[in-house]
Amino acid sequence: MSSLLEYLDRAFVTPEGPVSRHVVVRHCLQAFNPKYFTEGTGLFSYSKDNALAAKALRTPWAEAGAGVLGEPGQEFRAIDVERFIRFFRNPAEYFLRNRLMAALPVETAVIQGREPFTLDGLTKYEVRQRLLRERLAGGSASAYKDLLRAEGVLPHGVPGEIVLQEIVDEIDAYVPLIRVIVGEQGIIAQNIDISLDGFTLTGLIDTGTDGGFLRFRHADITANDLMRAWISHILLQVNRPGKAVQSRHLGKKKQAVFSPVDNAQAVLKDLLDVYWLGLMRPVHFFPGSAHAYAKVFFKPGKAVVATNGPRKRTGRTRSALQVPHRLMPNSMSWQKGCMALCWTMCRRTSCEAP
Repeated sequence: MSSLLEYLDRAFVTPEGPVSRHVVVRHCLQAFNPKYFTEGTGLFSYSKDNALAAKALRTPWAEAGAGVLGEPGQEFRAIDVERFIRFFRNPAEYFLRNRLMAALPVETAVIQGREPFTLDGLTKYEVRQRLLRERLAGGSASAYKDLLRAEGVLPHGVPGEIVLQEIVDEIDAYVPLIRVIVGEQGIIAQNIDISLDGFTLTGLIDTGTDGGFLRFRHADITANDLMRAWISHILLQVNRPGKAVQSRHLGKKKQAVFSPVDNAQAVLKDLLDVYWLGLMRPVHFFPGSAHAYAKVFFKPGKAVVATNGPRKRTGRTRSALQVPHRLMPNSMSWQKGCMALCWTMCRRTSCEAP
């Protein structure tokens, strides 16, 4: 195209300038750009949907309702436990998928053009979890190795043998600990059926023999792990009032233990309020950053600095943590439920070696 335009400019001349200025139409990146629906721009469109979108762009923010949707239908009050937990993992994503029906793009796997000699982090994690399930079920490492070979997961030859043996050694040291904690009965799926403030929560939660939430994962404990364990812990207590349960999540090197909560029903009401608000607007809640803040906030002798500048997650220096002023305890509004969740979770949780 550039060669054609260059040839036209050299072969033809117009009084107004180069020919390319008259034969080339430069379109906007988005089809809903207001220029397509404005006179005198030289652009036009017959799309009604794009016209509505362009009109929305020109609507003042206050007139548009500050980006708040109306209350969702009553069907959203019947909540599956897994969906409820998924909401708090990423409220903004949940809002996009379930209220705006926006399908977020998924990256497709790219075929590598070279021979791998090791496993990337995600693949190694998946192999560890699969081998852990296989070993807990009584399977052998040799049979699992043949399966991985057939799937083409492991590198060929000696590198593959070395990688797999490292994983087998890790899992074989981890399995006895899991068997001791889980016990002979194994994981028990506890049925949840809660009616509270017009909401109904139903589903299954994995528990141990004592009735507390129990989950294990051969990996470092993340904020999302704690979030799942905490919400499951609250649901189990509300589901069976009067029964004090202790919940735990087992990681690769540590375990998170949750002690009984006295006001579990009040905590669940707060969570439901945040959930309902999150169906009308994106909730500014990020588990990783919030938990990092909570750990520093409740660490004795550590200062917490509030600023209106950018947020920093805890790193090597943990004496101060900078967070947006709107997330500080003395200036919380509708974010209160989200931050209170992490603060309460931090106080009720102890991480220790299993």
